[in-house]
Amino acid sequence: MTHRYPTSPPHRLSTLAISLALAVVASAPALAAPKDGEKFDNWAIRCEKPDAKEKEKGATEVCYAFQNVVTKDGNQRVLNIAVGYAPKVADPVALITLPLGIALPPGAALTIDEDKPIQFPIERCEPGGCRAGLKLEKSLLDKLNAAKKVQVGFSDGARRPVQVPLSMKGFSAALKTLK
Repeated sequence: MTHRYPTSPPHRLSTLAISLALAVVASAPALAAPKDGEKFDNWAIRCEKPDAKEKEKGATEVCYAFQNVVTKDGNQRVLNIAVGYAPKVADPVALITLPLGIALPPGAALTIDEDKPIQFPIERCEPGGCRAGLKLEKSLLDKLNAAKKVQVGFSDGARRPVQVPLSMKGFSAALKTLK
């Protein structure tokens, strides 16, 4: 799902671990299985089927909730967040993709309502963007589910702070289809 953006430590988890976890997330039996493309307000579900080689290794379909935040004119992605469950892990993980050219050392931060920002490292940059990961432990997930305002902060290439709002409309419902 795309959300338009105006142009103007204890939760750390390695992005590699998150990428691997999301790559092998199996759709757990649930009342209603997630459906690729299903929309929940500003969140959507994406399901990816394994290729033949991955199937041979026992991989199954991967489903996750996601939101793209783009500039108001829709020409540039500012942020992508994908949230899913890893096998045998109770807490979901979030993989956040930020734009290339940002300052890496300050890392990123998640701010929920008026709470103190939760700092987390930006792990690496690839052609598609710079990636950061965050384990969504129960207390953090509860705050996200009840949040009225959520922002992801990072620094641009000139080290100026950037705050990107996330819409939480539909987040809880989308996540429920994954568990």
